[in-house]
Amino acid sequence: MFTHSLGEIKTSTIQAGDDALDLALSGHGRHAMESPTGSGTPTRFTVREVETARSLSATRLDDKGQAGTRRHLVKPAQSAVVPPSVRRYVQRAELALGLPDYKALASLGLSPDPLQQLASAMASVRTEDGEKAEAVFDLVPVSEQRLARRECQCSATSGVSASAEALGMCPGIDDLLDMAKIDAMTIPLSVDRILGDRSFTEIGDPVLATADERRGLLAVAGAYEFGGTAPVGVYGTGDLACHALVRSRYAVHTMAFHPTLPLLAVGTGHYDGGYFFEGELLLLHLETGTAVSLIEHWLGRQVLKLEWLDEQALRVVMAPPDDWQDETARVEGHVAVVRRSDWTAVPAKSLTEYDLAGPRVPAPRPDGSAAACRMVTELSADWESRRNVRAVESLSDGRILATLDGVQLESWLPSGERAWTVPDKEGGREIVVAPDERTAWVGLTRRPGMHDSVPQSVVQLSLTDGKQLDSIVPSSFVSLVRCADGRPALSPDGRNRARSRFPVRGGSRIYFQSTLQPPGERNPYNGERWVTAMDLQGPTTARPVEPLDPSVRWMFPYSWEPGETHFGGPGIEAADGTLLHAGTVYHGQGLQPGGSFVVRREPTDGRPRWVFRTDRKATVLDADAATVYVGYDDGEVVALDLGDGTVRWRQHLTVGAVSAVPTALTVTATGRFLIGTSDGRILECSAA
Repeated sequence: MFTHSLGEIKTSTIQAGDDALDLALSGHGRHAMESPTGSGTPTRFTVREVETARSLSATRLDDKGQAGTRRHLVKPAQSAVVPPSVRRYVQRAELALGLPDYKALASLGLSPDPLQQLASAMASVRTEDGEKAEAVFDLVPVSEQRLARRECQCSATSGVSASAEALGMCPGIDDLLDMAKIDAMTIPLSVDRILGDRSFTEIGDPVLATADERRGLLAVAGAYEFGGTAPVGVYGTGDLACHALVRSRYAVHTMAFHPTLPLLAVGTGHYDGGYFFEGELLLLHLETGTAVSLIEHWLGRQVLKLEWLDEQALRVVMAPPDDWQDETARVEGHVAVVRRSDWTAVPAKSLTEYDLAGPRVPAPRPDGSAAACRMVTELSADWESRRNVRAVESLSDGRILATLDGVQLESWLPSGERAWTVPDKEGGREIVVAPDERTAWVGLTRRPGMHDSVPQSVVQLSLTDGKQLDSIVPSSFVSLVRCADGRPALSPDGRNRARSRFPVRGGSRIYFQSTLQPPGERNPYNGERWVTAMDLQGPTTARPVEPLDPSVRWMFPYSWEPGETHFGGPGIEAADGTLLHAGTVYHGQGLQPGGSFVVRREPTDGRPRWVFRTDRKATVLDADAATVYVGYDDGEVVALDLGDGTVRWRQHLTVGAVSAVPTALTVTATGRFLIGTSDGRILECSAA
């Protein structure tokens, strides 16, 4: 955010994804935009001036760095009739760089210089007349192909895209071809084929649907997963294309389209299990695809019902803040009417407890899932519920196997047709294919909240038709892993389940976590977590067995950092015996910045060769001979150099310009891999 001070524009660091971009402006117009990653990704940034704009030039660079002024944006002349306090001018401009984003703007020789013109505009603010100005910069790496696709979509629906209208331009076919060439040069990850695609893919199991007949749109909310998110997608009722997608931290209870603006209000929330009703009021912009959370309080409120009374008034029904001595907290709530003159300009965390104060009213919690399923199936005959691909494997004849929620195992033919599927109430998790590829062992899942008394099975299935041939009921929670020699093995998950899981694929041993207790300690949870292992024994064709205590080898402490407690994650063993695994650092307030890691460790003492840290939890990990591929729960895929852990490339996974979250990843050859997604799709991918 820039502040106006004595004719100069002073600056602070602006966050853009994982890059911190420094934009410096001074009186003589020297400025630079630098990215510490040097990713080479073309960058689009948007300048939005709020409350004043004297003169600003919107400039677009071609792939040779040539700049051309598209349009000057000029503030309307001052009127003596309207008081300064109520005049508000908003201007937008876009600067699309077809150059690496670490280039200094000052070296490009832009004429006119758009940022210098912005500096002049800000310097001419008449503070003595009550004027004030803000400039908001969004610096977000966006591929030119995606930008072109978005412009064409907007052009098809409204005659010209919002960005093109602001710039006085609309891309022709030559522009699109040039953009595609730039995109091909800069995007390392390519999705070559999609299995399991269908209408309303992104939603999973629909629980709520709201239509906007005037715009021809349908908003659909998917089921919330414990510890996960609930998707909300906005689709065209004609082509069923996904126009926008947001993932809520809470279950979705209500949605309402704004009567005139391209906005969707989304009410979410749940009971925290002990005291509070928490949640969010999200405002999704249908053209930009961005969403803001409006409630100021850090716990928010559980929002149960939304209704637009007119263009400025939104009626909000909420659950009580908590259920303390409140027997009717689950059937009643509070209602408030929030008024804003322009809902597109409402900032995040701006609705205070005073805005949301209101009288007590009945607040039913209806179940809209049946109606949502009916609306979805009426629009699309090919819709089916698919969620969370847990494992993917390829066979030598081109078939692809996958496990997912509600399916023990399914087989896809090289033609892209599904050969067979084995339905199951919970679904499958891991897959280990026999060396002869006639059978596979599959580890099954249990729904969150199932009691320990319910057995977790590991089954052997025929790969001809999915028929069950054998089954095992382990004595405790386990993960099924494929060892280096191809045999199936059972890795104990430990007492803390997901936090203590340590499934290592391709291991020369069976790895898992164990607790080393001090002498005299009786509490099994107290002690230091160690990496332990058991040597492989018996023939490779044997049934998978659980490690026995007498044969366990204590290797090294799981945490290599003194004072840090590390939780488990997926791992593999490299060809030289080193361990590569992901995990998170425990903190009482949840995952902290830099609290997620991928590490390569020596097999003798656990000493790290390198550590890569980020802010999101890794969901999947695999590697080829030179590169480690890691998928994260925000949809990003990162490729790390196997030797030193440096970033080769990083990219958010998208399918048809809509984000997707990787939940399974298996390398099939150098630079080629399968990705399973949270929306039930299987992606055949390649990387440059």
